[in-house]
Order: sequence, then structure tokens, then C-alpha cells
Amino acid sequence: SLECEVSRDDSALLVSPPSFRPDLTREIDLIEEVARIFGYDRIPAADRASGSLGVERLPQHLLLERLRGLLMASGLTEVVTSSLVSPEVLQTVEPDIKLVCLSNPASREMSALRSTLVPGLLEVVSRNLNREAQAVKIFEIGKIFLAAGNSTTEERLQVGGALTGRRREFHWGQKESQVDFFDIKGILETVVEEITSCRPAVRSYCSPCYQKGQAAQLLLGGDTLGIFGRVAPQVLSRFQIKRPVYIFTLEFDRLLRHWQRERKFRPLPLYPAAQRDIAVVVDEQVETGQIVQAIGAVNPSLIESVELFDVYKGDQIPKGKKSLAFALTFRSAEATLSEAKVEKLFQKIVEKLNREFDAQLRS
Repeated sequence: SLECEVSRDDSALLVSPPSFRPDLTREIDLIEEVARIFGYDRIPAADRASGSLGVERLPQHLLLERLRGLLMASGLTEVVTSSLVSPEVLQTVEPDIKLVCLSNPASREMSALRSTLVPGLLEVVSRNLNREAQAVKIFEIGKIFLAAGNSTTEERLQVGGALTGRRREFHWGQKESQVDFFDIKGILETVVEEITSCRPAVRSYCSPCYQKGQAAQLLLGGDTLGIFGRVAPQVLSRFQIKRPVYIFTLEFDRLLRHWQRERKFRPLPLYPAAQRDIAVVVDEQVETGQIVQAIGAVNPSLIESVELFDVYKGDQIPKGKKSLAFALTFRSAEATLSEAKVEKLFQKIVEKLNREFDAQLRS
């Protein structure tokens, strides 16, 4: 006997399970118990199974799989680190963070929940460098924990990575080089563009965790997708690392919001492109990304690409200024652009840069 109280209500049976059976909460639980008591061997088998065997995969699971594939294709190896960290280590990376601490930790070194993946990644880098690894290129996808209101904790999924050491495996015919800021920038731009079908904007970023002037944030549609840059020396010393390390973090929920699952075909251009170069002198504080964005906004349908190919600071330009040279590509999807139309568009670009950045053409 199941010791359940049973009463009839019209055409249905109302069942009240006993207090010692908290597992009986659904109709299917009762059906399973009746079948068990009656005997599974006494239930006749159906001639064929019915129902769907397929399980629809959730978008977040598909995106996680895509992210892992892209990062591994970029040469990174996945690692898994502990969610429990030392409060002192966490505050070295994020001095202003509100800690989420355990009430009864096993040790001081594992008494706080991580608010970023960075400490765990730097621990892995330090461990590998201490064992004379010549290059460390890793990533992790894991949960972080942030203090919310009313003594609650918010869990988020974050993607993080770290690079240091050789850019590529040793080869006798190639000069050895080390990874730098632009390696990690290129990886992130490729990953984000593959997921969102849009190229993210890059803006400078300042934080105690990063070396001044070598950190940036990725922006798309008003959202900050992530942060990357060179780790500050005082943070590296906490992990006993003596060589440059570049790290990144991406917010998974924001990537999911901008994910384009369906890729649209774009036909090959029918008409030739027109090429122009432009070199402008601007203040040193002006970011290259701002110039690129301003040029592209003049006429997005005709300006196909804007590529920086030279940066100059020296005696030939005033102090506190820099020269930026860009290769511009113009193309129309409807007709071949005339020289007059390209020149008119070029002059609009010059006027816009002069108006917004006080940029002067460099002859």
C-alpha cells in the first residue's frame, strides 16, 4: 500500500500522499508508483514506441558550443578553475568589489566566491610559467558571483582568457616574437564578429587591474561586451609573474543578446572599388577607433572599409600631436563610382574630421 488518502471528485481521483513521501508531487509520480506496485512485467508492451526522441537544444547551449569552437580555433586551451578564491587575491584584481564570502569556509584561501574569472586564470598562468612553459594561451567559461541587494547573490556566466609568451611555436626559419595587445584584440574581434555578424567598437578603458594605456572595452549596440588588456605589474607581482600577460573577459548574457544564429548571404560585388589614402594630424588623446567610426558614418553604404596603416609621432608634426594614415575603400552596389563622386565623399570625410576632432590633413 502507498498509504495515500484517495477521494473521488466527479470523474477524477484526488490523492493526498503521506507526509513521509515528499517525492510524490506530480501526476507522473503517482503513475510510476502504481506501475511499480502493480508490476512492470504485468503491463503489456506496445508494438512500437511513440513520442519524440529529439531534444531541442537551448540557444545558450548552442552559443556555448560555438564560443568554445571559436576560442579553440584561435589556439586557446580550455581550463577549469575553482569558484572559491582568497579575498585578498580578489581585491588585488578588483579593489572596489563587494565580496561574497562563505559563512563557514574550509580555509581563508577559499573563503570568497569569485566575481571575475581573472584570478583563476592568472593562477594557471603562474603555475605553467613556473614549470618553464614558453607560451600559455587559455580560456575558461564559468560562473561568477556578484553581491546584489537584500543580501542576495547574482550569478552570471563569464568567458575569460589569458595569453603570454611566444606568439607561435618555435621554427628555425622564423624570428621569435611574443604575444601583445593586438593579438588578444584580434582574437576578440574575430570571435565577436563571428557571433554577432557585426564588428565591435573598441574604446580605451582604465582600471587598477590593467596597465595604463593598454586596456580597452568592446562595445556593440550600447552594450559593453567585454574588457581586455595588459595586466598591471602590481597584479602580476601578486601572482609572482614576471612577464607580460594579456587577459580578457566577455559577458555571456550580452553576447547571447546580440547573437545572430542565421547567417545571411551577401553576393559578391559587381562593381569595382575606388581606393583613397588619407593622413590626418590629431591630438594624441584622440582614439583611432573614434576616427574610424566617424569616417564610416559619413556614408555607410558607399564606404566599404577603413584600415589604419601608419601612426607617426616625431619632429615633422607638432608636439602633443600624432599622424594617423588610413586606407579608404569606396564601393557602390548599384554602379561604378565616378571620380567626382569619390572626391565629393572624400571632402565630406575631411570636413567631418576637422569639425569633430580638429584634424588637419597631412601633406
